[in-house]
Amino acid sequence: MIILIDLFGTLIPQESDIQTHETLSKLISIVHGFKDSWKDLYELYREALDYCGDSNKAVLESYRKFIALNNVVPLYTYEELVWLHSWIHIETAKPYPDVEPFLNIVSKQYEIALVSDTFHDIARGILRYWNLDQFFNAIIATHSYGLAKPDPKIVELALKLLEKKSRRIVIIGDSYKDYELAKNSSSYFIAIARSPKSMESFSSLNVPIAKNLIEAYEYIKKLELDL
Repeated sequence: MIILIDLFGTLIPQESDIQTHETLSKLISIVHGFKDSWKDLYELYREALDYCGDSNKAVLESYRKFIALNNVVPLYTYEELVWLHSWIHIETAKPYPDVEPFLNIVSKQYEIALVSDTFHDIARGILRYWNLDQFFNAIIATHSYGLAKPDPKIVELALKLLEKKSRRIVIIGDSYKDYELAKNSSSYFIAIARSPKSMESFSSLNVPIAKNLIEAYEYIKKLELDL
């Protein structure tokens, strides 16, 4: 059995992504002499994210607009913005308490790959910084491959990187896109619902729902017995 596990919302709080971009917006605004304008830059980023497709492009596009609106000289290069974006993500991405115990158990029994709609530098950086990379056999940062959930090519890529042909795949995630990825690739799915709202959103899908990763492990064991 192969386990593909999501990052944001599953291993680390989704709020860390918001915190990252608020922090980045504040830093850029202060450096350019507009301390109180960081919310404007943050909103530009959120708007850009809707049509740019990935966060690095959205950071660059919102920065370009911010510079034009305020008529100031840009003080960051694209490479510097990408580096800042990655580093702040890595520092703020503190894992949930159940993550390490769960990974410590399942990594001894199954092959595990991380699957996240982000870039390789961010995904690998988070795992290394928080000492979780030791538990993973592969990392699929979809944006680095020109992919995004729920494209079933992601699962094909995971099998290729793991050098496996098995179709016994379990996808663990907290979003509807994770569910769709499992559905599109004929994989098993376990929903992680860390809040009542999330629990409600999965309740109509007829899938196993776990409040945390320890509960998810119980579903994995049961699934293995049923296969």
